[in-house]
Amino acid sequence: MAAELKPHISLEFAEGIAMGIEKKMKRGELFQFPKTMAKGGAGVHSTGCVEQNIGDSAKPNRSASRQRQVAQGSNAAKAHRNFIWLPWMEGAVNYAEQQGKDVLSGPFSGCYMIRYRHGGATWRVAHVHTPGAIPAWNALAAQNGFEISCGFKPYVRKVDEGNFDKWYGIVSDDGLCFRVWAGETEYGIDPTVGLRRIKEVKIVPSIPPANLRVLTAMA
Repeated sequence: MAAELKPHISLEFAEGIAMGIEKKMKRGELFQFPKTMAKGGAGVHSTGCVEQNIGDSAKPNRSASRQRQVAQGSNAAKAHRNFIWLPWMEGAVNYAEQQGKDVLSGPFSGCYMIRYRHGGATWRVAHVHTPGAIPAWNALAAQNGFEISCGFKPYVRKVDEGNFDKWYGIVSDDGLCFRVWAGETEYGIDPTVGLRRIKEVKIVPSIPPANLRVLTAMA
C-alpha cells in the first residue's frame, strides 16, 4: 500500500520514509534530465520508458557547479539511484511499469502524473497529457478492477520562475509524489546535454484518488 502523505509533511520528514532519487537532486547543483519525447498517437501507450541510473556528484573544474549525470541501465550496487524515465506523449496517456523503482517524468506544464494498477497487478505510472489525453484516461480508469494509488500535477506557477524553467515529477516506489523545479543550465554548458540547476525538490500530497478517476479540462 502506498505511504499516506499529509499536506504538512516536509521533505525533511520524508527522509525517514523514503530513500530515492530525490535525494540526489540537491538545490543549486546541476542534474541531467533526459530530454526524450515519445512519439505516437492518441490513446494509451507504453513507449520510450528506459531504466537509468544517477552517477556520482562531480565538479568538472574548480569554478564549475557540482553536477550529476545519468546513464542508461541499472546500478546494482546503488539501487536507490535507479529509476524509470517516463517521457510524455502529445495527446496520449504514456505509462511505465514501475518495477519497484522510482519513476521520473517531464517536463510538465499542466499534465497529470498518476500511479495505478489493474486487478491487483503491478503498479504503473502514467503521464497524462492534457487536455488531449483526458478521454483516453477516463476510459482507462472506468475499467473494472482499476485502482489508483496517487497522482498530482507537478507544475505549479511560481512568481519568480524563469522563462526557461522546467518542472518534473517523481512518483517513488512506495507511492510518494515529488515536484522538481529546475532552472537553466550553467553558462558554458551545452544546453542540449540536459543539465539543469535544481531550484526546489518538494514532496507534495496526492490528489484524492477518487478525484483522479474522471479528469476534466478545467481541473
